[in-house]
Amino acid sequence: MKLNNKGFAITAVLYGLLILFVVLIGSYLTLLGTKKSRLDIITSDIEKDYEFKKLNNMIKTIEEARRNIKSNVSWGMMLRVMLMGFMEG
Repeated sequence: MKLNNKGFAITAVLYGLLILFVVLIGSYLTLLGTKKSRLDIITSDIEKDYEFKKLNNMIKTIEEARRNIKSNVSWGMMLRVMLMGFMEG
């Protein structure tokens, strides 16, 4: 039985390219998955930091309102101070 050497060489090249393509696509998908994971972690950290700052701002506003109540400031002024604090955060 005589093999067709040209067909064998072309097949070897095509299978080699197919294997290379599959490896490259797999590597690329792994890279994208890792990148997404890192971005999710960074996003989570930023959201936690923002929530912490917002909470601190709300606490400061409430403390300021409490001080204003103790110094007999009108309720309208206290409400205005609280609204300004919430709008800043």
